[in-house]
Amino acid sequence: MTIYNDLKDKHVLVTGAARGIGYAQVQSFLQQGAKVTGLDLQQSHLKHENYTFVQIDLRDVTALTEFLNQSTFDIVCNTAGILDDFKNIAETSYTEFTDLLKVNLDAMFIITKQLVDKKQPIVFVNMSSYAGLFASGGGVSYTTSKHAINGLTKEIAFEYGKFGVRANAIAPCLVKTEMAQADFETGLNVKLAQETVFNRYAEPAEIADLTLFLASDSSKYITGQIINIDGGYSLGKSIEL
Repeated sequence: MTIYNDLKDKHVLVTGAARGIGYAQVQSFLQQGAKVTGLDLQQSHLKHENYTFVQIDLRDVTALTEFLNQSTFDIVCNTAGILDDFKNIAETSYTEFTDLLKVNLDAMFIITKQLVDKKQPIVFVNMSSYAGLFASGGGVSYTTSKHAINGLTKEIAFEYGKFGVRANAIAPCLVKTEMAQADFETGLNVKLAQETVFNRYAEPAEIADLTLFLASDSSKYITGQIINIDGGYSLGKSIEL
C-alpha cells in the first residue's frame, strides 16, 4: 500500500462502513493514520483507537442531520448503497424507486449540503458505478441513482472548487463484496469475470487504494471526474467470427 503522509490525522467519514468497499476504505484510512468515523445501518465489529462507528439509518433525515451538526470532516467517502434486484421500469413500483434513492442519492445530498455550506476545504469521494455510465448495468432504480451521483459530483466540484472543495466519483463494476454474493451463489460470477480483461472481480481493497489517492494531495488537481475501475469490462466485447 502506498503511504500518503498528508492523510495522517485527517478526519474521514465513510458511509456504508460495516462491510464491502466501505469497510475496506475504513481499514485503508486507518492504516494511513487517519481518524475515521463510519456510518452504517448494519453493526460493525471493527475496533481501533482511531475509529468511531455510528449505527444509523441514512434514510432518517433527522438523525443524519443531528449527527452532521456535531461533526467536521476533511474527507468524506459517500459509499453506502443498495441494489434493486435488476428490476426494469415495468417491474419497479414508485415506492421501490424512491426508497432506493433515499439511500443511494438523498443521503449523499444531505451529507454534502450540510458540509459544503461551511465553505471550507473538503474532499469528497463518491461511489458511483459502471451502472452510472451505461444502461443495463443495474436495474432502473440503481442505474438512475448512479447516473445522478455523477451529476452531483460534478456540480459539487464546479460550485465549491473556489472554496478548496474537491469532488470525484469512483465507478467500479465487478467487486467481490457481499452485494455481489448472489453472483457467486449462482455461478454468474464466472461468466461476468470473463467480460473483464483480467478474468476476475476486483477486490474491495483495490477500490480503497484508488480512494486513498483521490483523497490525498497526490490528486489535488483532479476534481469533477468519474474514475472508471472495471478491469476493462467497458472496453468492448469479443466477437466470434
